[in-house]
Amino acid sequence: MSGRVRPDLWQAILDLVSGTQYEWDAATGRARPVPKADPRRRLPTVDAATLATWRNAFAEAQESTLKDPRDQERLRAWLATANGRQGLPGALRARWNDHLKHEVVARLTSWFRDSGHELPDLFGAPMDGKH
Repeated sequence: MSGRVRPDLWQAILDLVSGTQYEWDAATGRARPVPKADPRRRLPTVDAATLATWRNAFAEAQESTLKDPRDQERLRAWLATANGRQGLPGALRARWNDHLKHEVVARLTSWFRDSGHELPDLFGAPMDGKH
């Protein structure tokens, strides 16, 4: 997996704060925010519990790679406070980005497969070229 996940899809999966729903618009090939999404097109935005599960799995896998006790403590603090990647020890920031991207891609791939919609290019521009 190289490159960044398209901004429209990234936001649709990770927008835990706004309360906005996102649905897949097959005609334009993009995720779009809507007040109330059609259940057949509603993209699977994560909830706080899912994100916490992803963070826990990441922290468990990475803690043993940290030799400095201060970095281990920083990782535990990051996990407890749910801060952004800046709260992580520097050596883990890129790894967290990769882990998060993997989880987002897996969630999108599964949703497109299960929903019957054709899987778009998750890393390119939307069909209509807008961001």
